This record gives sequence, C-alpha cells and structure tokens, in this order.
Amino acid sequence: MSRRHAWVAALLAAGLTVRLSYGLMRPPQGPGQALADPDGYVGLASSFARSWTLSDSSGRPSAMREPVYPIALGLAFKALGHNYGAMLALHGLLSILSLGLMFVLGRRFFGEAVAFASLTVGAFYPPFIFYFSQALRETTMVSLGLLSLWSVIKLNDDGKARDFAAAGICSALAGLTNTVFLPFGLAAPIAACLLAGDKVRALGRVACYLGIMLPLYALWPLRNYSAFGSWIMGSTAGAGSTFYIHLVIPEDVAGTPAQNDIVARDPVFSTAPKMMSPAESERFYWRAGLRYVRENPLTYARLLAWRIFRDFWRIVPRPRNYGISFQTLKWISLLSDGWIVPLGMFGLIFLGLRSRELLWGRLFVCCVVAPFALIITMIRYRLSIMPLLIILACAVLHRSASALWPPAKTTAA
Repeated sequence: MSRRHAWVAALLAAGLTVRLSYGLMRPPQGPGQALADPDGYVGLASSFARSWTLSDSSGRPSAMREPVYPIALGLAFKALGHNYGAMLALHGLLSILSLGLMFVLGRRFFGEAVAFASLTVGAFYPPFIFYFSQALRETTMVSLGLLSLWSVIKLNDDGKARDFAAAGICSALAGLTNTVFLPFGLAAPIAACLLAGDKVRALGRVACYLGIMLPLYALWPLRNYSAFGSWIMGSTAGAGSTFYIHLVIPEDVAGTPAQNDIVARDPVFSTAPKMMSPAESERFYWRAGLRYVRENPLTYARLLAWRIFRDFWRIVPRPRNYGISFQTLKWISLLSDGWIVPLGMFGLIFLGLRSRELLWGRLFVCCVVAPFALIITMIRYRLSIMPLLIILACAVLHRSASALWPPAKTTAA
C-alpha cells in the first residue's frame, strides 16, 4: 500500500470511528426503546423487511417517502436484524462512499493537497456526524448526490455508452432518494449535448443515459398510479402543505407557537376537507399554493430571491428547541459553516471558470438549490451540496496559502 493510500484509509477510518462513536454515545432513542422514527422511514423499512412492500401501519401501500432509503434500510434490517446497529452499518457504508468520492472529486478538480484537505474536513464535519445517527435519508442523499455528480463528470465526447448508462442509473437512484435531484438528472443530458463537439455521437450516448434513467425512475410513479390512481412523482410527505404554509407564514414565525395562530385564521386551512388521503391533501394544498402565487407574483418573486440568495446560505440556524443548547449549536455552526459556506460560495463563483468539470458542479448546486427554494429553505436541506462546498472552500484556502507562501524554487547544481 502506497503512502497516499495509507493516509486515505486512515482518514476514512477516522471519519467512520467518530461517526460510530457519536452514534453509540448519543442514540436518538433511549435504552430499550424502539428505534426513533421522526420521519417514518423506520416504519416503511420495517414493512419492506417483512413483506418486500412499502406499506403503512395498516398494511396499505404508502408513498409517504421516496423509495430508495427505506428500501436500503429495510434490506439492512433483513440482513442484520431490526436494530440500531443495522442502521449504523448502512450509514457507515454510505459515509465511506461519500468521503471517498469527496477525495476523488477534490483531486480531480484541484489536485491531491485539496483532496486530502477536503477528506479531512468531511471526516469531521459536524452535520455529517449528527445525521449519521438519525433514521433519516440525509446520509443517503449525500452519498447518492455525490455519486450522481461523479458519474456525470466522467462523461465526455469520448465516453463509452456504458458510462452514460451508468450515469443514468446513478441519476435515477438519486432522484428516487429525493425528488430534488431529478432536475440535475434531467439537465445533465441537455448540458452534455450542448457541450459536445460531435452532436450526433452525443445524442446516441444521451439516448443510452435516458434509456436507463427514465424507465428506472418511472417504476415509482407507475407503482403509485397502480396503488392510488394518481401520478405521484415523489412522495405524499406534505410538500404541498409545506409549500403553502411557507407562503403565508413568515420564516421568523415558522416553527413557533405563533404559527398555530396564523394557521387557525387562514381561510385555506380552515376550509380544507377534514378527511383527505395523503394524495388528496397534496393536490389540495398545491392548488392553493399555486393560486396564491398567481395572485401575488411579485410577493413570491421577492420571497424566492430572498431564499435563493440569502436564506439558503445562513450560517447559524434560527433559534428553536433543537434538544441541545442553542449557544452550543451556534458555535458549532460558526466554527464549521462559518468558513465553509462563504469560502465555498467564493470558489463556486470564481474558481475554474473555464473548467468543464466544475461547470457540472455548478449545475448540480443550482439544480439542488432551486427546487428547495420554490418550497422552503432550511440549513438541513443544503447538506447534499456541502461536500462540493467543502472541496471549493479547501481549494480557496490552498490557493490563498500558495499565493502568500509560494513553494521555494530549486535550481540545478
């Protein structure tokens, strides 16, 4: 094993060790309690482990969440038992994949020094460590988002058909983890055609990509139409109601008791049918939200601009009850995102403007930020683009250090 490989292995081991240590010391459930299930993934995974189906507690088909994470967690339960350790094992594999891809992308973009710096920061980045211990899809989103980006970056004019097919698989799996990745998966073939020198050859390769991606992704909405008689592209987890709520409730009020007062007075919520299925609820609130946007286009445009250019990049979360001291959380955010986000944004705007590979990275960030901003912005929702921001922040620091302290020149004797 070369020295480089040994250092990479050591950093991967360190990252996995700190994650496992945190997960074992601070599990989200108490001793002897059932697995914490804040977003319903454990219930869906348990259903899949028992019956190979994604069903609710009554045994009825469910589209409450996109399928990849609950299926992966269900397979972990099936192999290792319905326990916290099975979830940690799955997240451990995904974390190693993410960190490895951060190293590979950092080296491809900016060289080995930036790759090692990015891997080191990623190994100890606090949000990655926190979500490792939670039965949530964030760890999966980070790994599959990176895998999708990496597979697309490898595409070029000389790329083989199998590379485009593999990229199509990765994009479909990312989209089936969270629909927010779908725009990047669809934008990638368009960009590939526009950038290609040989348009005819590129069209053939893009056909391989779409010929894999679209049918694979289509399995999910087809299943939902069969089960519910409705084309559900992503999930019924309340994106429609979230969209509407955050149109009528100011962000500084959202999540506080004052939100309940606004909801109680709002005509849409007060006239909503009491007995709606999840699919019916989605349609109702999406229609209400889109009607609000049509009636208040300038208000929504200002809200959208504020979300995209300011709120999505906040360093410190809003003061809320997070289960730990807010002052502690504030300092953790300042010491991590406090330098990663501004330097990463600087690198995103100014570094490698002629680099085709960084163009893919910029497209990835835009395609992730825009769908979230249409509905709601939260610090949690930018987690899947943080690996790229970490790489860019490390590149900015490396170039700044190289400019201030250039390497000594050697001359032949």
